[in-house]
Amino acid sequence: MYGFLAIAALTLTTTDLARWVAWDYDLATPPDGWTFSDEWTFPGTGTYLDEYVNSPWASASGEIISETIVIPENCDSIVFHVEQDIDIYMSGIGGNCSHGLYYRLDGGSWETLFFTYFSLESTEPFHYVIPASEGQTLDFKFKGAVWCGTEMYPGSASIDWLLYDLTLTFWGDVLSFDQTTWGAIKRSVI
Repeated sequence: MYGFLAIAALTLTTTDLARWVAWDYDLATPPDGWTFSDEWTFPGTGTYLDEYVNSPWASASGEIISETIVIPENCDSIVFHVEQDIDIYMSGIGGNCSHGLYYRLDGGSWETLFFTYFSLESTEPFHYVIPASEGQTLDFKFKGAVWCGTEMYPGSASIDWLLYDLTLTFWGDVLSFDQTTWGAIKRSVI
């Protein structure tokens, strides 16, 4: 019985899920090292993109690129989370819009985490686990765009996109005991 309890206690204490919150931004102001195109504003509750087009060949877009961060040692999963409030509207044959979230590793090509190309109204947050390895560099891009077609195919499009409460968390298993802890476990069983 005591042996079973010792094994159970050892199992519960040998590994703890450790986390490091690398980014925790409300986005009410631009984080250091991030690039925001001029279309993004900061109304105090996050960062906001508000664009509307309704004439032939008109277009507008806004982009955010995060700072580059190095994935730490012993990291086995990365969780990216950001709250959003999005309202995208298209009308007519020529009204178009899109919004997306992308990431890249080691400065390579952008990989898509999320992309839409249709009218949408949502408060569903972005919440993704990123496939990456320790030592790699990682950055993110948000992009929203609206555009209209030709005189022959008129239309309009708008995007209202609010981003707030962004976190990037690195997770990994770490050993949580040393020799003195192991000795205390053995003494309690014997």
